Amino acid sequence: MIFLYDNLTATVIGAMVLLIVLASTQRLNEVMVERTATYTVKSQAQQMATWLEDDLLFMGRNMSRDELAITALDTNAVGVTTDFTFVYDSLQVVVDDIDTLQVQVRYELSEVGTRTLGKGTSSERVLPVYAMQRYRTVGAEPEEPDGQSNDLLSYLRIDLLDRDTNPIEDPFAVDPRDIRNTRLRFAMVTPYESDRTFLREVYYGSTLMISNADNDQLTVEESSGG
Repeated sequence: MIFLYDNLTATVIGAMVLLIVLASTQRLNEVMVERTATYTVKSQAQQMATWLEDDLLFMGRNMSRDELAITALDTNAVGVTTDFTFVYDSLQVVVDDIDTLQVQVRYELSEVGTRTLGKGTSSERVLPVYAMQRYRTVGAEPEEPDGQSNDLLSYLRIDLLDRDTNPIEDPFAVDPRDIRNTRLRFAMVTPYESDRTFLREVYYGSTLMISNADNDQLTVEESSGG
């Protein structure tokens, strides 16, 4: 009888230890998933921010301040920029002469699906997610794809601002000299989440001066998509 009791006690203790180990392993896996998702979205958001900032700083480069540096700016019903095109002049040296070659860069945002954030919680949200394709045209050459984002964008907005950083509602109806800055904002969702995920979406914003607004010096640098 004592032998059976000892075996039963050992079995119960062993089962409890096994449950503790399994619970700890599950918790560790959840923590690792959370850390990986958080690192991934932060890293990808930083890379995209660097790419877009470097790219947008070329807007209007080497152009007259009287010329409009954009040719398209479209937003959808929820305020997301779906099509944005800007131009700049690239210098081309031919023998002893310096000529300019216009470069056109176009961003096209396409909805690729939806993501549910905070599923099963009081803060559950269903968001559309987008992917951005970058196109580039040099002179009279045909437009070519030249970089793209991942498909985790939940928001992208590009606004043109005046010298006091106030938004310009219709940039095509004002004097190009009045357009002095560009405001970039975007949000990105995590690629996956667990029940313990606390960071589900990251936001980024910056304001950039347009090159032809205050800088008339010629430069010869180029930019390409990420």
